[in-house]
Amino acid sequence: MEWLGTVWKIIEGLPWGEIGLAFRRLVKRELAVVVVVIGLVMCGTIFGYKYWHLSDVYQTAVARTLHKKLEETPEDYKGLDAFLLSQIPDDLKGKLEDSKLSPAFVDQYKYFEQLLDGCLRDSTAATSGIIAKLEYDSGDGADALITDGDPDSYLFFPVHLIRTPFTENEYSALKTESSKAANVVIQKKLEEDGSLALDVALSEQVVPALMRFVRTTFVSGSDAPLASTPKQAYFITKNGVLRIVDKSRSASYFESQFRSTTFFPARQYFWSAFQKSLIDGDTEEFDQKLQGATVGSVFDVSEPYMDLAGNGIVVTACAALRRNMMPDSVVCLDFPLIGQNLEVYIRSRLTGVSNDVVSTECDGTDCSDTQAHNDNERVLISRLSNFIQDKQNSITLDEVYGDIEVINSEDDPAGLLQVSVPVSPRSTHGSGNTQAKFVLSNWICHVSEGSRHCTE
Repeated sequence: MEWLGTVWKIIEGLPWGEIGLAFRRLVKRELAVVVVVIGLVMCGTIFGYKYWHLSDVYQTAVARTLHKKLEETPEDYKGLDAFLLSQIPDDLKGKLEDSKLSPAFVDQYKYFEQLLDGCLRDSTAATSGIIAKLEYDSGDGADALITDGDPDSYLFFPVHLIRTPFTENEYSALKTESSKAANVVIQKKLEEDGSLALDVALSEQVVPALMRFVRTTFVSGSDAPLASTPKQAYFITKNGVLRIVDKSRSASYFESQFRSTTFFPARQYFWSAFQKSLIDGDTEEFDQKLQGATVGSVFDVSEPYMDLAGNGIVVTACAALRRNMMPDSVVCLDFPLIGQNLEVYIRSRLTGVSNDVVSTECDGTDCSDTQAHNDNERVLISRLSNFIQDKQNSITLDEVYGDIEVINSEDDPAGLLQVSVPVSPRSTHGSGNTQAKFVLSNWICHVSEGSRHCTE
């Protein structure tokens, strides 16, 4: 710090008396010039500080975004994903892995294994309760979804998972308005494809355990800012059959939530769970391993990511299931981020680098503009309404409620990147409309030779 002393000596040695006298004379002779110069110096100082501050904000944001480790989710805009998740604590995954499973959860997991093994011992498990739900993405019978109408869980089973070929008459039956005709076809195909029939039967058998999971404390004390009980529990087979239970929402919530082309075994959490050492659940060794076990010794834990089912930022824990005469499967639990309001967090991330940031609540396709402060924000909200309308027409809502989306065209002449981020799970009220909250933002982009370069 010797240089500070040197500078101070130089300042002390300046002829301050003469400088003051000269300044007073200048003020008397050229007051206007002095005022302008002082004003320019002050403006320069203010703008210089702002530039320095924004440079620091951008440098920090870019560094954290580049270093953020992401899961292999189907998110289309991975750069935006990395930016929005860059301030999430990096040690969430490690903290959950090091936490011990609660005794109550261990008991429920043993119950889950008992249900699974009981179904495997009964190889004649019936699938007669399955019904075809005739919802299509594109009007093609191959995109129909099969479910079983269970009020406590949702079965996601796209028709195209059935591996035996369909005749032309069978396709026609799927595309008719008659659910009875479609069910006849589905029952026949399941009889021909015993492996898929077993998948469905297994998923149905474990529903009572999945329901208990979402009501049971997962770990015995953890300082990770995650929900103590799972928001969702689900069972996935390698053939693509999904059975999901939500803590606070009925099975009907998931109707039209997922695209029929979604293949859940391709999600990042499925095969990574099999990298853990597997132990048969019907053994004494399994019971011994569970007692006092950490989460990481049984479950594979994901990095935080945006949930496809509209639960915001979550961490997923999955346990691999491998048995004789059973398809490889996983049971997974989703834990939402808590302790920080998601809307506030997303707004704070966008405000520093975006011109316009606005929150809106949508009831169906009607999005409120009461929080809009200018025309740009009102245009953003209108764009979101149109985007939701387009997705509702295609009978798929995961792009609206489970993804970060760019809601304007790539060819938009305004040169804007208009971003939509869901910040609350969607809900359905008495009107039948879907309600949810979003944060929207404008990023100004310079468009040249077909590419975008976005800045504030």
